[in-house]
Amino acid sequence: MSEPSPSCCQIHVLVPVELSLNSRVIDLGYYDNIFYQSIHGRPLGCSLIRGGWHGSAHFDPLLVLLSPLYLIYPRAELILVLQAVWVGSAVIPVYLLTREKLGRRLPAVILAVMFALYPALHGANMYEFHSLTLLSPLLLWVLYFLERGSFRAYFLMLIPTLLLREDVPLLLCFVGLYAIISRRPGYARVGWVTILVSLIYFVIAKVVLMPSPGIFMSGKEALSFAYYYEDLIPNKDGVKGLIVSVLTNPAYVLKHVFTEPKIRYFLTLFLPLAFLPFFARTSRVMLGYGMLFCFLATRTAVFSPAFQYSSVIFPVAFALVPTALRQIEDGRLPGALGLDGGRLSRALLGAAFAASLLVSWKFGGILENEAFRGGFGRVTRRLSQEQQEVYAWVREAVERIPRGVSVGVTNRTGAHASNRKDVFFYPGQAVNQQWLLLDENELKDAERTKHQERVTRGDGPALAQRGAAPPS
Repeated sequence: MSEPSPSCCQIHVLVPVELSLNSRVIDLGYYDNIFYQSIHGRPLGCSLIRGGWHGSAHFDPLLVLLSPLYLIYPRAELILVLQAVWVGSAVIPVYLLTREKLGRRLPAVILAVMFALYPALHGANMYEFHSLTLLSPLLLWVLYFLERGSFRAYFLMLIPTLLLREDVPLLLCFVGLYAIISRRPGYARVGWVTILVSLIYFVIAKVVLMPSPGIFMSGKEALSFAYYYEDLIPNKDGVKGLIVSVLTNPAYVLKHVFTEPKIRYFLTLFLPLAFLPFFARTSRVMLGYGMLFCFLATRTAVFSPAFQYSSVIFPVAFALVPTALRQIEDGRLPGALGLDGGRLSRALLGAAFAASLLVSWKFGGILENEAFRGGFGRVTRRLSQEQQEVYAWVREAVERIPRGVSVGVTNRTGAHASNRKDVFFYPGQAVNQQWLLLDENELKDAERTKHQERVTRGDGPALAQRGAAPPS
């Protein structure tokens, strides 16, 4: 099999296979290509995305700072391991924050274990790779330094948190609001500075750096996200329409909030915490952004523990648990019926731990169960012999593709070949791909027919097979 010369118009086609693995271009292939492009001089570049730049979807420059790690092992597996280690490290600020508030090790260890057992954390981590999934440890460190009064460390930690994604500044505005209304000495100034810096960064990212200034990014060069809330935007006029719906038709909004799937989602998030975050007086305002973001959405993925969107809620929720327990111990819980605060606090923490074990057993990803999902599908925990053969063949096929050629891929095959400069969707992106790595089952009937005609005619594609036929 010879490498095509620059003047050659042939397309070398690797035999399409029915893959049994769950990786996709959307979104693992996207982020794998972003890491590759960033470390090779194109920050946030992505040939698979409209405009060839991730800013048409999200602005997450923290990935550029992390991209040197990609040199260790330049494949999609590296960023999956990075994500798992990153989000797992959040148990450290959870432990420290709890010990800071309660002054004891045992509750801190219990809450750290509860975080590791949390189903929404498992779902986000097991759904490909997403920059938003990386939010948990960053936000928990921010809240830890804020509670300690370590303002210098707090502001230093704000920097990578702001750089994580363009919409994170809105969440940090609620953190600043909490600092203002907490009435602790010096905190009001910290809160106002946090809000000011967050809003300035948000405006710069949206208006200057991204292709569309709209909050939902509805411009021609951007990927619109208004469809997350489309049922609440009947006139399709973006944030303005959403605000109009909330203010003028609250009954309609409440009808969309109090649906059975969202109630189940609410219970999955807060039952493992015994609903303690809502007893954290004053600081529970920080839940505001995440609750609005997820519970006003009408796209089911946004209010599902199987996706990354819960990352705007549960780090805050865990940070509020020790605050609530501290207030209960101090006798500041309304309606405590004269119960001893210390005993009540310990009883509620024990109830939360028991609920956490049960919910994780039923819906989490540590023990195999029917309910757990990582994204849209169940997680593959072990490969059958056939799947191992398919995966080995795919790896072999990818290794045969020369590094300097452009490659066309379909969604299921793309994450295996996304670590290169020129990789494109086939046949959607109108680029002269020199090689194709396809799962023909992903092609529509007309596309598959046209593709097979090109192969059969031999006037463009040249079919390149390995010695033995791949698994069917």
